[in-house]
Amino acid sequence: MSKNETKKMFNAELTDSFDGIVDISKGSLQTLTDTDENMYLSFYTDSLLWSCGYNNPTINRDINAMVKDYQRENKPVDLASLLSDLDAQLKPHLPKKLAVTYFSSENPYPRLLKALSSKRGKTEFLCLEKLPGLFPEEFAGQIYSFEELIADDPKVNIDGIKNTVFPELKTIKLILKKHRSALAGCIINPIITSDASIAKKDLLEPVLDLLAKFNIPIIWDDSTAGFYRTGPIFSYKLYDIQPDVLVYNGSLYNHRSVHFVSMTKRINKLFAIQESRVVLEDVPNYIMLKVVLGFMESSNLSKKIQALGTRFQGKLRALEANCGRKFSIKGKGLILFIDFKKESVADSFVQFMKEKGILVKKFAAVPQFVMIYPPLIITEKNIDEIVENFKRFFNQPA
Repeated sequence: MSKNETKKMFNAELTDSFDGIVDISKGSLQTLTDTDENMYLSFYTDSLLWSCGYNNPTINRDINAMVKDYQRENKPVDLASLLSDLDAQLKPHLPKKLAVTYFSSENPYPRLLKALSSKRGKTEFLCLEKLPGLFPEEFAGQIYSFEELIADDPKVNIDGIKNTVFPELKTIKLILKKHRSALAGCIINPIITSDASIAKKDLLEPVLDLLAKFNIPIIWDDSTAGFYRTGPIFSYKLYDIQPDVLVYNGSLYNHRSVHFVSMTKRINKLFAIQESRVVLEDVPNYIMLKVVLGFMESSNLSKKIQALGTRFQGKLRALEANCGRKFSIKGKGLILFIDFKKESVADSFVQFMKEKGILVKKFAAVPQFVMIYPPLIITEKNIDEIVENFKRFFNQPA
C-alpha cells in the first residue's frame, strides 16, 4: 500500500448514524451528538470499533501512529506480518485445540461449510435457529434447525414440544442418531433470536455433550456475543465446551467488516487452500482490529464487564419486582434483552429514553423487546443514570 493509498483510506471521516438521529463522527466515548448539538448517552452500538467508545482518542491515536509508521517507511503494509500479529493476539483466548486461524475479506462460512461437507456422505449441517440471511444461500438446502428435523420426523409429535430450539434431550438424541451419518457439523450461536435471550447453560451444555458424543463438529459463531460482550473475550467460555471451529463475522464500523475462522488441525486438513484471504482494500480493517484488540486487552474488560453486568441486572431485577413485573430481563454481561410484554410499550420506552437523552433500540426480531448493547466502556454512573430513568418510566421513586 503506497503512502497516498494509506492516507486516503484513513483520512475519511467516520460518519455512521444511529437510526438517522445522530452523527457518530461527533460522538465521544459513551455519548453521541445530533445535528442540533443535543447529546445522548448511547446504550446500543452495532460495531466492534464503537464497542470501545465513539471516536475513542486512545484508539484513534494508536491507529494514526501505525499509519504514520507505514507512511514514514513509504512501503507496502506487510500483510502476512500483520495477520501473524493478530493470530498471536487471539491465540491465548482460543481453545488450545484450535490451532489454525484464517482471516478473510468475506464471510468465511462458504469456504468452511464447503470444506466440512467435502467428507464423503456428510453434507448436512444443524443449527439452533435457521434465520433469513444468516447463512450462505448456496448452503440453504443443507442447513437444518432442530425444529425442521423434528417436524419432518413422523416419530416425533412437534405439537407437544414447547421449546423447539431446545427440545427434550431424548428428542435431540433421536434426531442426532438418525442424521449422524450425514451431519458435517452443528452451528451454535448462543444468542437465541426467537426468544430474545442468551442460551441457558443448563439447556445448551447437554446438547453440546450429545454433539461431542456423536462426534459431530461444533461450530461456535461468536459474531454477536464475542469480544467481551458477555464477560469473557469469547462466549464459548460461558459453557463447558471447547468448539472444533470458532467463527467471527462482524461489523468493524460503517461498511467495514472483519472475518476470521479458527479450527482444529483435523478440520484444517479439509481446506483446499490453507491460507488467509484478505484483499488490499481491507488491510485498514485488520490494522484497526489489531488496535481494538490491544485496547480491549489492556483495559481488563472481562472483569469489568462481569461486574457492570451484575450491577446492571441486579438494579433492574429489583425494579422489576417493585413495579409489578411490568417488564422482565434476560441476558449476560452487557447483552441484555428487556421484555416490555407489548411492542407499544417498547416504543414508548424508546421514545421516553430519547427525550431523557439516552439512546436505546428495539430488538428487531422480537419488537416487544429492547436490546441493551452499549459501548463496553460504560461506567457505573452511566448504568445508574439509565436505571433512574427506568424508574421514572414506570413511575417509581427515583
